[in-house]
Amino acid sequence: MALLVRLGLLPLVGLICVLIVAVPASPVNPAWPMPDLLICLCAYWVLRRPAAAPMLVMFGLGLVADLMLMRPVGIGALSLVLVTEVLRGQRKVLRDMPFVLEWVVVSVLIALSVLAQALAVWISLGPIPGLTLLFWHVLITIAAYPVVALTCRVALNMGHRDRPGASYSGYLGG
Repeated sequence: MALLVRLGLLPLVGLICVLIVAVPASPVNPAWPMPDLLICLCAYWVLRRPAAAPMLVMFGLGLVADLMLMRPVGIGALSLVLVTEVLRGQRKVLRDMPFVLEWVVVSVLIALSVLAQALAVWISLGPIPGLTLLFWHVLITIAAYPVVALTCRVALNMGHRDRPGASYSGYLGG
């Protein structure tokens, strides 16, 4: 049962993140970019609980986000998988770093992800948002990462289990 909870929690929280982003923040100015909470959540999750964040789940969450947010199908899913797999590969290095350096690494990956998505849309001759809008989207998403991290740490007891001196006994810690 605990394994089922651990494996089902990421898709549930990921879906909540997508739904939050799908609702416009400001009815007066719906063009204001929303942060990509899903990439923030998945980046934090794969660094803390990689076994509970398989690549197939990341791809599925990315596809759901693409469909619900009316983005080109597959581009967001592919970039989410690439970002999380890069982080998964660097997990042991990042776990010993201060959170600020982790945030910098995740920020660079978020920026590269948004640029890669815009490039893929441009290559496929689709309309891409202006550079100003992309810049603000990246900045807002980067600013959202610590908020998502703090929320996961407090609400879901998700710290580094394997960091020296760490002992977490929450239901995700087992």
